[in-house]
Amino acid sequence: MTLSEKEEKLVRKYNLLPQVAAASLIMDFVMCGVWLILVMVDDIVFDNRTFFSMGLYVFLAIVVFYLLIFLYSMFVTRFGMSARAWKELVQKLDVWQDNGDYTGLVAGAVGLGAAGRILGEYGKGAAKKIGKGLEAAGAVGAIGITVGMNWEMLSNARRVASVCNIQIPKAKKYVIPLVLVPLALLVGLYIPEYADSMRVVKEEKQLAAETVYHLQEEFEKTCYYVSADDPFEEYQDYGYSVYGYLYDFDEQRSYLSVRVGNDGLVTEVIYHVELDIQKSKQENMALLEKDLKRLYGLLSEADVRAASEDLLREYALPEDFMETLAAGSYYDEINIKEEGQDGSSIYFSYVTEPEEEYDEYSASYVSISIRAN
Repeated sequence: MTLSEKEEKLVRKYNLLPQVAAASLIMDFVMCGVWLILVMVDDIVFDNRTFFSMGLYVFLAIVVFYLLIFLYSMFVTRFGMSARAWKELVQKLDVWQDNGDYTGLVAGAVGLGAAGRILGEYGKGAAKKIGKGLEAAGAVGAIGITVGMNWEMLSNARRVASVCNIQIPKAKKYVIPLVLVPLALLVGLYIPEYADSMRVVKEEKQLAAETVYHLQEEFEKTCYYVSADDPFEEYQDYGYSVYGYLYDFDEQRSYLSVRVGNDGLVTEVIYHVELDIQKSKQENMALLEKDLKRLYGLLSEADVRAASEDLLREYALPEDFMETLAAGSYYDEINIKEEGQDGSSIYFSYVTEPEEEYDEYSASYVSISIRAN
């Protein structure tokens, strides 16, 4: 049967739009995965610890764009096939058209989602988890219904095209740009971000390395053993540690630990002096005073910059700390927290283990920890 030019355009249109709708829906999910991969690459590969908000905004805009294309294609086809022109054409050609009733399915999906939200909001324990499951099931159900409706419309349009010997239009020339342009836009946006992340990391490594190498060099003048993280070997967003040990490990464990941030500033200092519980309190007190003095000297002579001046000051152990340590048991821990002049947190600790658990692997030590806030 011969169709008018207008009718042929209508048949081609309703064969094309469901394909565009399907591609848009698929790309909505694909772009979610692509964006997550781009963010993970920026975070894991290029060590970027700042969130690239522009990437998020562009990603959301692309998702909305695909959603609008999908809704437009769906509704134009749905309402068009319910219009008089299409119904008259189908009647004239005497072509079977599927017309499924989705009312019950839609109501079920909406009901599942609503029940899930209510349980998630007001439920507790298992009920709350069930609510999340129902909400997810409702969303999956809604997507399944939409896909079914779109496939039904495409099948109806293809039957009409087959009866009239109309070549079904290929959606490739529409779908390829629909896929590639937003994808190229999002990926292209992240390439300069990756380059900037690499630049920032390189600069941070250089700043941190200057301080770490300087501390390492200064500690080696006095310490028996020095250990330091190398920023150029592995980037660490939380910073790098430099340890200076006054003695051989088998002799005595007294050391200074300095944490250096990626801005090259000292962010944490720990003074650690191990006590020998086999010795008298007087001997340990003398050792504590002597080693703390040497450890304080290590940092002051290094002449480094810190995130807070509190980190560079010398601290006497609090009087009540010393009294408790002198009069108490070697097996009772002591913990005191104070605030520095610039607001840093200062922790004075005596760390040990209960007498019944103390063995050859146990240790008792005094620690002074200063952390910039």
